[in-house]
Amino acid sequence: MPSVPAVARPAGSVVAVKLAPSILSADFARLGDEVARVAGVADLLHVDVMDGHFVPNLTIGPPVVASLRPHTDLFLDCHLMVDNPGVLLDDFADASFSYQSLKQPHSELWVGIFHHPVRVNSPLAGDRKHALRQIEGHRHWAASRKHIRGAVALCEDVAADLRDWLKVPVLTIPHPTEITVPRWRAESALAERRLVQAGFCLRNTQVIFQVAPAGWHRVQLFGASPWYRSRDEAIRAKRIRLDLDRPMVEVFSRLDDAAYDELLATSVVVTELYGAAANNLIVECLARGTPILVNRLTAVEEYLGRDYPLFYSDLGQIDSLLEPTRLQAASEHLFGRAGFLPTFDEFAQRVLVFVDSVGAA
Repeated sequence: MPSVPAVARPAGSVVAVKLAPSILSADFARLGDEVARVAGVADLLHVDVMDGHFVPNLTIGPPVVASLRPHTDLFLDCHLMVDNPGVLLDDFADASFSYQSLKQPHSELWVGIFHHPVRVNSPLAGDRKHALRQIEGHRHWAASRKHIRGAVALCEDVAADLRDWLKVPVLTIPHPTEITVPRWRAESALAERRLVQAGFCLRNTQVIFQVAPAGWHRVQLFGASPWYRSRDEAIRAKRIRLDLDRPMVEVFSRLDDAAYDELLATSVVVTELYGAAANNLIVECLARGTPILVNRLTAVEEYLGRDYPLFYSDLGQIDSLLEPTRLQAASEHLFGRAGFLPTFDEFAQRVLVFVDSVGAA
């Protein structure tokens, strides 16, 4: 056998190697124990699924893979050596046909999860690429659309548009969330009197500089991404409204998870959205019961309820909305809607059932 030529590497270079033990090497009678045995050294688990048709061997199928999930947090790298691998799930279809562009069209049956809003009303032209139907202009959309068999929407506003546009079955399910997050602490938050603006996508990142409620300390969470900074500068250059005591706003860079949880548990949040389907900041506040002052949009109403007490139509209303009894009522309202958001496991199960149903149709 001819020798394989060595590959020269620069002196001192480091090659990252990930360890992926194969399930086929395990004792199947003790599969949970076997997975636990490699948990401390493995980066992921390799799972060979063979159907006895595409390849001669017959190994394991979806039930065994599903049974592994409660026993490990490791990524399951499934190698599907099967004739009928089922329906492809594109978990961020909007991104596939825009800023995370597909290299080639979807050529097999597929279902997409759509995250982007139907409407975007932003002063920045670049924001409008996030409107749902903008993906029609992608070079691979027309070819991929021929094979779509279903869609998943994170709000009914988007679902209605998808049904009208794509003429396929659509599952509506809210964005999932963690259920073990710190809850809003009214006593601490009302003592701190801290008003926080967070996030950057499809919103006015300068809104915290455009309100100055008496007696409230204002905070802007400002990410380190160059794209974030560029967009924020563009928003500021639009001079949508006058700045109010800009030097009095405290600006934080990105916080770690524990610090961010504590901030949301002891603050009131304000945001001005230019479009929304399942806005992460709305989801985070809903899960925690953190009062959030927000403009009224169709999808936000779906998540917070039409009678949510902290909707505003003008920033001049902010001072009156920060009245303590109103904030406490808003938090109680959010806690009353806690069951609206599914857990990640519930979300995954409902999506899986839906994908299987459209694949079998």
